[in-house]
Amino acid sequence: MGAALLMLAACADTGQTARPVASLPPGGLLGQAGTALTPYLGEPSLKRSEPPAEIWQYATPDCLLFLFLYRESQGMTVKHLDARDRQRKPVDVDTCARKVATAAARPGS
Repeated sequence: MGAALLMLAACADTGQTARPVASLPPGGLLGQAGTALTPYLGEPSLKRSEPPAEIWQYATPDCLLFLFLYRESQGMTVKHLDARDRQRKPVDVDTCARKVATAAARPGS
């Protein structure tokens, strides 16, 4: 029995680490503090200051996600979202955000 368990354990160990599961904050991105976004989306590819807002851009091969953050008492907060394909046509924000989260969850991202 012990030998069988060792054989099963050896078969299960592929030497690969499990990939993190891409996720978004509960309740979505709208209303999230800027400081809470990095674990979900990684670092933005571009941050632009357009007072009174900051615009954060995240890029994937398929889409661009734009977060518009405004200062509130708790800091910079997401107040508007937009997503575009690479031809700058509107796409579903949630789908694009999931693609950004998936890219951020990849090892080495």
